[in-house]
Amino acid sequence: MCGRLLSSRTFIEHREDGAMFEFALVVLLVMSGAASRAVGGSRRAGWVLMAASLAWPVVNRPIEGPVLVVVARTHGIALTDVLALVGVLTAIWVLAGRPWVGGAPAGNRPCPQCGYGPTHPDR
Repeated sequence: MCGRLLSSRTFIEHREDGAMFEFALVVLLVMSGAASRAVGGSRRAGWVLMAASLAWPVVNRPIEGPVLVVVARTHGIALTDVLALVGVLTAIWVLAGRPWVGGAPAGNRPCPQCGYGPTHPDR
């Protein structure tokens, strides 16, 4: 410590900020892990990414960074708020079936169980 005694109120505020910082780091790690799995095609990871991205603006206060756009005198869009937008857009892209990804259209893909193409007996 810096040598001066902290009041109990300052200590509690410091402890709460530290806990929020740790929670923000956990949410950030969940977002990055879910994003890497979601881009690989995991729909479950897409849902986790969506939830973590929507929670991100609530918990990112300790590490917000510079304000990019001032919305009101006391509110603005910070640099780390953009992570939530990127996460939500990535999750939507994954949950929509990853359109614009190379490969055969969904109707022409072979059946993953038996290997039949568009002429599958059940289609």
